[in-house]
Amino acid sequence: MAGAAPRLTEDMVRNAILTWYHGTNEHLPVEQIEPLLAPDVQMVYPNRPEPFLGRQAFRDWYADVLTKYFDETHAVESWKEIAIEDSQATAVVVVRWEARSWELGTARSEYRAHLSRQRFHLARRDDGRVEITAKIVETFDATVPI
Repeated sequence: MAGAAPRLTEDMVRNAILTWYHGTNEHLPVEQIEPLLAPDVQMVYPNRPEPFLGRQAFRDWYADVLTKYFDETHAVESWKEIAIEDSQATAVVVVRWEARSWELGTARSEYRAHLSRQRFHLARRDDGRVEITAKIVETFDATVPI
């Protein structure tokens, strides 16, 4: 089909998601993470009453995360599904999220560990780049530390 975006591969899907987690684990500057996202990206988190849409909403959310959490890690525990249809894909992963947070005035930081089922929607653009078009956190359940 003329003009169609190039087909996605499973490796491309996995690499895009792992690159996302690397960027957030390392708290990379927003300018380095933002290109992974479609301009109209949709993100859904259980602790937010509404999804947020677009890169500006991502920048605001990310700035907030950087002030709340440190020693943060996301590790993909399992790949539940990768479904590809031409230049579009859906992937479901189970992620272990561990972090510390600290509130001003408290004596100690707080350790948190959660297992989370997350659904990503991705697309490959005409220029070959892979973008996350949606990230939906379906579950977020406390778990024990490793």
